[in-house]
Amino acid sequence: MTSANVVEYTIYNKEGKQVGRHRQNFMCSTCNDGLEKFQPAKDFKIEAWGYDEEEELWGDGKKQNLQKWLEKNPASFTSRVFQPQDKVKISKRRGEGVVLETIKDKWFHKYKVQLINEEVIEVQQNEVMPI
Repeated sequence: MTSANVVEYTIYNKEGKQVGRHRQNFMCSTCNDGLEKFQPAKDFKIEAWGYDEEEELWGDGKKQNLQKWLEKNPASFTSRVFQPQDKVKISKRRGEGVVLETIKDKWFHKYKVQLINEEVIEVQQNEVMPI
């Protein structure tokens, strides 16, 4: 992995003060964990920057509204551990449901989820997103 595969993000509050950072690797699935602490998201800005293949710094200095950025850049997975009664969205167009049970596995968690149609399924951590 080179730094050219990584985009760094700086988070700013309404007053323009830097209040956080975020990192995304192009070689990995999108994870926006940590950005949920910036609430309400519409009150924050996010600015992208990084290094290219020649290790030269890039960045256009444009700050985007965090809420709009999150809508344009949805996460494809989360490492958040869900608890019974949490409402979740299941990947592969299976819809939404409620966590019935959290099952600790060797590396990641699994969940028993009751879908809206009352069907109960077992899913892996990478198939579940918060609503």
